[in-house]
Amino acid sequence: MLAYTLAIITPIYVTGSSQTINPRTIWAKLQINMVQDGSLFCFIPIIVCFMMSISLMRFYKEFQVLYIYYKQLVLRRAAPQNYTILLDCIPKELQFEQQLIDALSQCYPAGQVMRILPIPINNIKLYWKNFHLKRHIRKEQRMARHVFIWKAKVQYFQTLLYRSSSKKTQTQLENALKKLNMYKQVHFKKQKASKKLKSHITKIVDHEQIKVDYLRSIDQMYPPFPDCVKSFTVLDHQEVETKNTVCTGREGQREIDRDTFHKNRIDAMKTPDPNRPIGSACFVIFKSQKEASLASQACLFSDNTEPTIRIAPHPEEVIWYNIGAQKQEQFWYDVLFWFIMVLLFIAYFIPQTFLLGYFSQHSTEWFNAIYKNVCEIPFECKANPQQQGEKYKDFDNIGCFICYEGSSAIITYFPSIVSAIFMSCLPQLINALLFIPKYKTMSQRYKTKYVVLLTFLILIQGFLSVVLGAAFNDNGILQIDALFKLSFMELFSKIGQNISAQSFVFLNYVMTKYFFFAILTITRIPDVLLTLCVIIFRKDALLKARTYRYKNFDYVTNLCYVTHMMVIGLMYSLVSPITLLVICIALTAIVFVSRYNILFVHQQHPQSDLSSQQDLFITVLQNFFLGFILMVVGMFSYVIVQFEYHKNLIMLILAVNVIYLFVQKYAIDKKFINSLKQLKLGGYEANNMCENPFLDKLKLETVSYIKRTSVLYKEYVTGIANRESLENYELNTQDVDHVACYYTHPAIGLLSLYPGEKDDWYVI
Repeated sequence: MLAYTLAIITPIYVTGSSQTINPRTIWAKLQINMVQDGSLFCFIPIIVCFMMSISLMRFYKEFQVLYIYYKQLVLRRAAPQNYTILLDCIPKELQFEQQLIDALSQCYPAGQVMRILPIPINNIKLYWKNFHLKRHIRKEQRMARHVFIWKAKVQYFQTLLYRSSSKKTQTQLENALKKLNMYKQVHFKKQKASKKLKSHITKIVDHEQIKVDYLRSIDQMYPPFPDCVKSFTVLDHQEVETKNTVCTGREGQREIDRDTFHKNRIDAMKTPDPNRPIGSACFVIFKSQKEASLASQACLFSDNTEPTIRIAPHPEEVIWYNIGAQKQEQFWYDVLFWFIMVLLFIAYFIPQTFLLGYFSQHSTEWFNAIYKNVCEIPFECKANPQQQGEKYKDFDNIGCFICYEGSSAIITYFPSIVSAIFMSCLPQLINALLFIPKYKTMSQRYKTKYVVLLTFLILIQGFLSVVLGAAFNDNGILQIDALFKLSFMELFSKIGQNISAQSFVFLNYVMTKYFFFAILTITRIPDVLLTLCVIIFRKDALLKARTYRYKNFDYVTNLCYVTHMMVIGLMYSLVSPITLLVICIALTAIVFVSRYNILFVHQQHPQSDLSSQQDLFITVLQNFFLGFILMVVGMFSYVIVQFEYHKNLIMLILAVNVIYLFVQKYAIDKKFINSLKQLKLGGYEANNMCENPFLDKLKLETVSYIKRTSVLYKEYVTGIANRESLENYELNTQDVDHVACYYTHPAIGLLSLYPGEKDDWYVI
């Protein structure tokens, strides 16, 4: 696209034959306004528009083909989520264990279903108990480390005091003993609190008679993947050696074998009643990936909405306190969330609108004030700079020229900086409100965040900026009331008159928000401030080390910024071809900074792992298609207003262009819609990725896995595994137990694997 605009459109605009415009800058020459109405040059942008549409639709297809290649790799991995399906919104008649087992045995052949894991009825209560339990264990471990440190200090001061009785040493020993006793008391309180929480969780497990017998063979919270996964490259991560004994009471009591205590603890739980009630959702583990994939596509009953069936999410993407939410509850919380989003949009749009009008009304006044105080007196420049020119020869000296350009840049970029600051706070506000909808997985949250943020950006920094630009009168005063009096065609005409000028407003925002702010992140000023705070306030060495591991990279926000830049940039691409060049520069900066942050700054996170859940890539591609349509619409609005000769012919060509885009999109989507979501069973490739020699290396693509390594902290490790793990591997009994452990409620897993009072020290 950039080649089309630079090689074809730009020379046409620069050498344009317009008799009504006298451009004063090179930027003004790079506009479609330079083409004289009635000239044959009017057809050049239209032809280029059609050529770009063909290229863009080819990209639309090739992107899906390439994405399907990686998606099918992901769906064939021997990962826990590929063997498991999620049954959600189970009917009340089946919310009993035995009834559910009988119903599934009628739907699936014998030997396919390996285990059924119902969601606990009190899963919300279990979630909060688990949340507070982990918080107490973290504090307990921190206090235990302080106890060890002050014990060593007490021994040191006692040794010094034994060698020489010094009053200073005696005082230091007394202070150390006070500190030691204080930390022991806090440690005992946290230990008592964690014991109480474990007893509460045990009561819930016993009351609901939840099966945990499969956890007998599990030695750690996150067991190894199936046997076929042989990781040959694993990133280093912290490992703590676990003691094979456990204390059953307070300090001084005897220790017993950990495995014996662990199994006895599970055996002590009540024997489940086969007719016990269960929650409204459950995980079902199958023997192979193909069986799980086919089961997720099948209709169990005539009403396919009860239960809903889909491949299970990554274990770390499950939102446990929402997993059992009912349909009606989800609906009303969704209504509440989107109502708040409408209010948030109004709260964002109205202040920015009036600020834009205020800046436009007073920009000349502010420019004159800056120029008079900064330029006229020091450099002895002439007054009324707007009546001069913008070339060096129009000024008295180079100082006046530089001062004029600097003052102009301040006035030009100040509204964009204010708008960029406004929009930079938006992702945090959306994140803070995403707890309202009852989403079951993090993928749903990520998609909603992406959709909301992109909608705000496209409307505020796209459509509405063009519309509001048409609402200014000749004096630069914003008149919103005048917009409501316009008909649809009059409004469309206003947009056509304003779209060329508004491209520079958008470019100011791109350079301010996406280029300069992206480059500014390399300085890592917030990280430096965080490090200083950690050094000053954090005393625990392990806690400092964990604080230095910065949060995961925000893929969603970054992807949203890139999509917004491309979609709105395509709208201006034919009217102002310089837009694509600026976007290319900004995109290069964003890609460079993002790769640096992902590889060297931020830690790993499971959201970077492709899964069978609804992911963002296809949504992004659909948004790019919106940019294709806006490219034609932007050209269409300009033609209606500015062209009189050949108008009907040009509009007919643009209409055919739009029809071509929709027909091509329908044909491509029809081909690949199923393979984007489901595992393909055969090896036949309708579009063989290896037919192109450039893509031949894709055959050797490695397979990666993301696994959590810490129970108390969100820490993950990436492993690159063998290609054999892509085969249709069937789970054995041990594999089924391991997969079941991943989809066991975290509170139950933590209680079953670390049941003892003194066992908290060994929780990693």
